[in-house]
Amino acid sequence: MGERIKFTVINSNREQLINMIRNAPSGTEIEIRHGVPHTIEQRAKMRCMLRDISKQCTWYGVKFPEDVWKNIFTAEVRRDLVFPDIHGAGYVLMGDSTKEMLIEEMASMIDLMHAFGDEHGVKFKGDSLPSSNNQIQ
Repeated sequence: MGERIKFTVINSNREQLINMIRNAPSGTEIEIRHGVPHTIEQRAKMRCMLRDISKQCTWYGVKFPEDVWKNIFTAEVRRDLVFPDIHGAGYVLMGDSTKEMLIEEMASMIDLMHAFGDEHGVKFKGDSLPSSNNQIQ
């Protein structure tokens, strides 16, 4: 597997980045993302909230583990990751990884989880952690 280099663009390194692109071998893949990645605090809060939801909620009579709940919320935040199943009788949630979520997306997911929890009587043990992107930067 090739080398992976990650840069945050700032004024002082723009020329270095331009030169790296100019000198990149043919076939090099370059990804440019706009926005700030989510924080460690946001990830910790999300995990605590998922744990609380998975312990306290059932959905249509089913008690889901944390990762299934994560897929449900991620699919809702991203809005484009729900597809008909292969038999056409239901739907499959294609909840994307949260690893690459930006700070705003993670804040939306945390807010969605709070709203869902409020509607379903979830008592969040992790509520001492900051919520949304207003307090996590």
